[in-house]
Amino acid sequence: MIDDIARRNDEIAAALKMTGRGAAKALARQYGLSVSHVYRIGKQANGVERFADNGDQTPSRSMVGGGLFKELGMTGLRRFLGSGEIDEEYDRVWKPLNKKCALIKEMADDAICAAVEMAVRMTLRRVGWYVEPGGNEDVDKEAAEWLETCKDDMSQSWNDTIDGALGMIKFGFQPAEIVYKKRGGLRDGQAVPSSKYDDGRIGWRKWTFIAPDSLAPGSPWQFDEYGGLQGFTQQAPPDYQTVVIPIDKALLFRSTAERGNPEGRSLYRPMYAAWYMKKNLEEIEAISAERIGAGFPVAYLGRDVQKNLDDPESDASQIQNALRNIRVDDQMSFLIPFAKMGSGAAEGDGVLFEFVSPPGTKAINFHETITRYEQRMAMVGLAQFIHLGMNQVGARALGESSTDFFTLGVMGWVNSIEETIHRYGTERLFRLNAWPGLTGYPRIKHESVTRISIGEIADYINKLVGVGVIVPEPELEKHVRALADLPEKPIRVMPAEPTTQKAKETEPETGDKGEAAEAASERFADLRGAGRPGAKPKAVQAVNTYQTELSRIYSRWSDDLSAQLAEADPDERDDILAAALAALLVSLRAEGRKRITDALMLALDGEPPTPEMLQELTDAISENDGYLADSLIPAIRAKIEAGLIDEDVLAALGIGEGAAAIGGILDTLGGRVAMYAGGWWALFNTIAGLGAKESGKPIRWARDFLAHHCDTCLEFGDTTYDSYDDLIAQTGGITPANGTDCGGNCRCSLYEID
Repeated sequence: MIDDIARRNDEIAAALKMTGRGAAKALARQYGLSVSHVYRIGKQANGVERFADNGDQTPSRSMVGGGLFKELGMTGLRRFLGSGEIDEEYDRVWKPLNKKCALIKEMADDAICAAVEMAVRMTLRRVGWYVEPGGNEDVDKEAAEWLETCKDDMSQSWNDTIDGALGMIKFGFQPAEIVYKKRGGLRDGQAVPSSKYDDGRIGWRKWTFIAPDSLAPGSPWQFDEYGGLQGFTQQAPPDYQTVVIPIDKALLFRSTAERGNPEGRSLYRPMYAAWYMKKNLEEIEAISAERIGAGFPVAYLGRDVQKNLDDPESDASQIQNALRNIRVDDQMSFLIPFAKMGSGAAEGDGVLFEFVSPPGTKAINFHETITRYEQRMAMVGLAQFIHLGMNQVGARALGESSTDFFTLGVMGWVNSIEETIHRYGTERLFRLNAWPGLTGYPRIKHESVTRISIGEIADYINKLVGVGVIVPEPELEKHVRALADLPEKPIRVMPAEPTTQKAKETEPETGDKGEAAEAASERFADLRGAGRPGAKPKAVQAVNTYQTELSRIYSRWSDDLSAQLAEADPDERDDILAAALAALLVSLRAEGRKRITDALMLALDGEPPTPEMLQELTDAISENDGYLADSLIPAIRAKIEAGLIDEDVLAALGIGEGAAAIGGILDTLGGRVAMYAGGWWALFNTIAGLGAKESGKPIRWARDFLAHHCDTCLEFGDTTYDSYDDLIAQTGGITPANGTDCGGNCRCSLYEID
């Protein structure tokens, strides 16, 4: 039996050697084998398909003779010895490499595959890159600056370079050849590559990204005896010359290094099963829409019609071909050169043509099935969020959690790119250039992939400042501006010649005026908490505490309401919302009346109030109550009512995620609730101004030295006025937090000059 198989294989191999691969189909029919089996027999006979385990030979690697430093084992990568072709794939449609690349290109034109790849590419393209020194010495910083120039001195932009490396997403790997140049300045019109710099060092000219499908068919990779990658072979158009590129002059970006496989694993590979089903179901859906919708054509042939189907020229064969080619379009027609059976033809003669629909056929919902496979494809790339909103399902919270997983996956890709560039690009470059005293190689690093929620950061900082945990300072402001992509804080230059008012303030004080100014300075220092690190003025602490309490009341209320609305029946939600809004109004009014009264007492500092001051208190409380009842509560009601008819929120309620969806809607109004603390600060400064008016003393508008001020505070602040009436006259009635551009966020203050 074994001898017969061996003899058969020899015959097949000899026939293939003489006639070529074109005879494979004939040999397969002759010997009852598949075509692929015939090809495999031919490869075995030619010695191509001998794997790197050396067959049945006795192992030659052992610990004898210094095996401690020898490589004894191998990765186990299945490859053809001598050719370098990888054979890790079990599915024939995914091998060899050129066939795999063709399949990947076809899949890349699919809408879901393209959307996932585009999401990854666009996310990574917006990530910034910078150079980090390898140490703290001056030479390390100098090397980092030099590497930055190399990055920007290539013939391609850095964004295009990163985009080229992202070919590994599609194909699983992306090789690139490193082309160097000597930096000798600009040499227009000369053969030597030009450079922006003339330091004489060796830099990068460009990275030539090699198309994976241009690697030599049958022998794409070069391995050493232990399976280590030594290079790759390319046969690229237009001349298809064979070029071997050593790995020491190349970069290999790949999605995974499992088994040392240089081809990695394509992102599309796990999508293939779902893509294959989706692709075929879409074709079947189109056929069904045409055939089942309009019916399939049927022809009845009479006695006078030739019915020999073996004869391609017979009437039956011609009619059969016509039936097969009938399509429902603007050219649809059927010419029959016979009388119509049963109408104008003799009994039993003629031809009858009609469309027939299968009896009792139930329409198949292809959409649901195709959508299921599309979702599986997106799931492979952790990009399920691309389907949110397409089928009336998906809450905001679900979308955020999905994008978080996607971002984590993308972070893995960019980390792999960064490590490859450093290990095989940067380190090799520095080995070509002498850097005496260098303590470590600089590293090209990427910025954070995740997008920080500026709203959450602002709320977090506001709460910490409110309770005095942190104090606003220039470095914090600079960092927050960078997070929000805001411009840097402008440097304001004071005019060379002060105005009359400013000149009056800068004149040296003498006598009683000097003592008064010193006393005023001491009082203001006490108000600001000077001398006590981290301390905050009592008034600022009080208004921030009020702001924090407003946020706490609203947050607790919104959590309770979200849970109640999510659990209630639809017809109960209006009553629940009305009762909850009434309770919130009562809580916020009570808190406001208590806190605003405290503002009056704190501003008086033990002095009795005047009738005018008491009237200001009454007006402030009334105004606060009116804002709450006529502005805030209706806004919350409108927001909730709109949300309860939103399709996404209704879908979230249906899957048990309603509380999170409603809570997300309510969170958008949290900042507005906290802003109502501005009424406290406005009254405090009004009472301070009236106190100065009552005592007949000058008053000063002091800007908060920790704040970044609005134009109003910059114009009127840090100025001493002869009286409160003088301040009102010059500002047009504007006082801190009362008419300023910064509104309730203002923390400037008024105090009288003794």
